[in-house]
Amino acid sequence: MLYKQQIPRSHVEVLRSRVEVLQNRVEVLQNRVEVLQNRVEVLQNRVEVLQNRVEVLRSSVGVGVLQTLPHRNQVH
Repeated sequence: MLYKQQIPRSHVEVLRSRVEVLQNRVEVLQNRVEVLQNRVEVLQNRVEVLQNRVEVLRSSVGVGVLQTLPHRNQVH
């Protein structure tokens, strides 16, 4: 015989509080992911700036040591 078992109110409150804690943890983790994504973007921008500097140096030096450096699109 199947019947609906009633969960005591105190257990429901405990479960609600656990759910809230887990939701807060998820929010914190989402914020950390966002921060890390921003850091990656900053680093990618720095790499791009440095690659541009290398290209400028390469073109301004002409024949020289910098021309022996690998081109930024080459696999290292």
